[in-house]
Amino acid sequence: MTLKTNIQSIFDKGRPRACGAALVFFIFIAVFGIYNDANLFWAHCRIAEWGLLLFISLVFVRNIWLKSFLVLCLTRMILVFFQMPDALAQQAGASAFIYFYYIFLFAITYEILMRHVDRHSTTLIINGLCVVAILQTVYIWFQHFKIDPVFQGWIDAMSYKNMDVKDLVVGTWGHTNLSGAYLAASVPLFLRKRWFYFIPFLLTALFWGRSWGAIAACAVGVIAWALVTQKKSLKIGIALFALLASFAYGSFFEHRQFNPFRSDRMQYFKPTIELMKIRPLIGWGLGQYKNAFYAVNKTAFKSPMQKTHAHFDILEYTFEMGLLGVIPVIGFLASTFLHFLKNITAVSASAFAGAITLLANSCSTFIFHTPLAWIFLVYLILIRKETRSC
Repeated sequence: MTLKTNIQSIFDKGRPRACGAALVFFIFIAVFGIYNDANLFWAHCRIAEWGLLLFISLVFVRNIWLKSFLVLCLTRMILVFFQMPDALAQQAGASAFIYFYYIFLFAITYEILMRHVDRHSTTLIINGLCVVAILQTVYIWFQHFKIDPVFQGWIDAMSYKNMDVKDLVVGTWGHTNLSGAYLAASVPLFLRKRWFYFIPFLLTALFWGRSWGAIAACAVGVIAWALVTQKKSLKIGIALFALLASFAYGSFFEHRQFNPFRSDRMQYFKPTIELMKIRPLIGWGLGQYKNAFYAVNKTAFKSPMQKTHAHFDILEYTFEMGLLGVIPVIGFLASTFLHFLKNITAVSASAFAGAITLLANSCSTFIFHTPLAWIFLVYLILIRKETRSC
């Protein structure tokens, strides 16, 4: 115990020196950095930003998987500024900049929460998430019965004129798929005593949204929860019930999309995979799916098809970051899963099932390019902070 304390003390004393040395080094880069830009003032500003981002990523992000992914994303973002044609340079650079900062904020928020959220506050957090989900459910019920005047305004909006929204609800997310994904990921949180009685209301709101992807993902999440918390007989019963319920919904309410191979999502996958084969290792660059898809698909495959998202988050991130970018993501998720297996509690099981629900739903839409990624982040924190020994 004494030896461990002494070693930790040595590391604590060495950390400020290492941070100071790293800070001086990156200030040197910011001051003397050379960038191929006619406007030297803005060139130095950009170098300063890149140096500072690299400094923060290397020094303050402790998780090795997040650290490596951030550095790789920053590298790919910088390369976008040099590799894109002049016609797309400004748009490509802006897109890469925005997407990197989204990922950067995700990683920094994760580190802050990991340091400041303790084991005893996880129950409070998960109960708070349940209260928020209940409020969203109440709002959706108001929408369904045409009590909410905001929903009436959305029906007349341009983006909904081509959608059959007479019997659909969109919640405060503004889209039935996103509100469905949120409710589906919230259902596992209610699979605990005292909260279980709210599940029928959530499932009813989820049904009114008619998001086939969200409903199928909800079934996957419930099954994941049952597998890690219930006895063998209950595991089988809950799994069969969830599967039958989702198939029944697909058979009676989603005839056109019940067969996944006939879904409109398939039109995104084939051309995306074909473009991935051109740059399988390093990808096309952070945030470049829309730009690269249109430019390369038009010139290489002589097709006018243009897509903004792959509607499959894992596929889209692989398209942008390549197989190198997928490795730290898999490592991060795998390390979280291994921690969960050693520390299965009521809270961690609910959070794990919610995270699995979002991962399953991301196979049919782009939810990790929306604020739903922050819900996923909170679930990961709940999993990481739960320990059986406490």
